[in-house]
Amino acid sequence: MRPMDDVWNDISSLPSPATTTHFQNFFAPALRPPSPATISFHPPPSPTTMLTLLTTTHSDHQDPNKRLKPNPPPPPPRIFTAPTASPPEYTEKFRRLMKNRESAARSRARKQARADQLEHEVMRLAKENAKLKRLQKEVGPSHVPKESRLNRTKSAPF
Repeated sequence: MRPMDDVWNDISSLPSPATTTHFQNFFAPALRPPSPATISFHPPPSPTTMLTLLTTTHSDHQDPNKRLKPNPPPPPPRIFTAPTASPPEYTEKFRRLMKNRESAARSRARKQARADQLEHEVMRLAKENAKLKRLQKEVGPSHVPKESRLNRTKSAPF
């Protein structure tokens, strides 16, 4: 991972603002190995203007061509790639991360399947309940046996 200052320096060292570039172009794909054409080992580009604290001599004032040199064209922007060899702890972390994501996805799928199953069960029971209520209304109270009540009886002879 490159520090943000390096990335920003590379962005600001582009040749001109008229070129169309996207911020994502400065980051390498995470898992793609670098091709030999994309690897470049250029030193960081020098800024086009440089301020110094040195005092000028009289000879600089006399020769204007010495002071007004045209700026050299900036070097082409560097293309960044991920390192080819990563430490084993990173690959282990990545493998654990991927296993965790897959496990979480399976868990979410199981949860969704169970929720769908319960919804279907509720719909089936609601239909069955409506059917039984309709059937009960059609049959009416004539076929329903009369509930027997317990009545008190006299148990004493008086």
